[in-house]
Amino acid sequence: MGVKKKNFLIDCSEAGICCDKAQYKDASFSEKAKLLIHLIYCKICRKRTFRNSKLTKLIKESKLQSCPEDQKKVWKEQIQTKNTTENP
Repeated sequence: MGVKKKNFLIDCSEAGICCDKAQYKDASFSEKAKLLIHLIYCKICRKRTFRNSKLTKLIKESKLQSCPEDQKKVWKEQIQTKNTTENP
């Protein structure tokens, strides 16, 4: 019975990995169970999990979009032109 009990106790670094996996729906049932057991007695990991969940939710709600490559090139050229004219 002692061996089974040890399998469900994880350290904070493993809990962090399980937390990340759980948020991206990559965690197995046993990883989720281990994380929940760890969160019962670890206040620091509970805080981390809460903040991580909140950040993930905010990012999803913000509907962020990446900048197209052609727009990045235009901005880069504008910055280089501005720097050239300011520092001859």
